[in-house]
Amino acid sequence: MCKRLHSGDNTLAAVNGKGDVLRDRDGILRARLRRHWPAVEAGVAELYPDVARHLASVLADRVLAHVTARPDTAFLRDLRREAEPDWFQQPDMVGYVAYADRFAGTLRGIHDHLDYL
Repeated sequence: MCKRLHSGDNTLAAVNGKGDVLRDRDGILRARLRRHWPAVEAGVAELYPDVARHLASVLADRVLAHVTARPDTAFLRDLRREAEPDWFQQPDMVGYVAYADRFAGTLRGIHDHLDYL
């Protein structure tokens, strides 16, 4: 599925050999939360110290709803990209970066310049 699989840290490693990943979204989400949630909580607490617990709870509910509703193809692509975090740097990938203000003046102005891309 991927060129490399990061053992231990990767959510694919958490479910590898344990059945169908599409049927174990809860297990995958739990593995992701174990790995990433402390950083999320720390970031929320830094920005919103007075309401951090409430915001983290609301965010957790929204993440759960989003993961549950994610189409299978997108969910599998998420897993592949997590297993290979430099996927966008591969030689077969094409990307474009521009400063919105220099490219089109504003974010809304980008629409008028899409034919240039």
